[in-house]
Amino acid sequence: MPLRAIYRLALARSEVSLNPTGGLELPAVRGKRDRIASPIEAAELLAALPECDQALWATAIYAGLRRGELMALRWQDIAFDTRVIQIERSWDVHEGPIQPKSKAGIRTVPIASVLRERLIPHKLRSGRSESLAFGRTETTPFEPVSVRSRALPPGRRRTSGEP
Repeated sequence: MPLRAIYRLALARSEVSLNPTGGLELPAVRGKRDRIASPIEAAELLAALPECDQALWATAIYAGLRRGELMALRWQDIAFDTRVIQIERSWDVHEGPIQPKSKAGIRTVPIASVLRERLIPHKLRSGRSESLAFGRTETTPFEPVSVRSRALPPGRRRTSGEP
């Protein structure tokens, strides 16, 4: 793409007579989302989930946390008074809590009001203040397969012995 832009400008300035990048077919760009759910769609998606999973999915949707970040998120990382989440670690299935892969992974994320409305009741239900926010226990994170399964329509859910 940068080469295309350079030749396009050079052609416009009559510095070259031919743009050699003109007929190039570039590979598809990977990793881009086709679209983002609207606020109404996000609310409908969350409402369709079991109540026990709504805060987890809301944090993924409204704060943009990755799965490993959600698994490692502790209540002490969430500041309700200043309305921010401090991302300082992730979760590796073999090693447990780990540092983010890059400095950009350590960041402060704002808590939108719609997310705060889901997190506060979830914290109260958990009865915990110094543990994993979405853990099965204080120190054991949620099982991604189980969370995903509960999010599927009843006819598509897997039972715990299926591959």
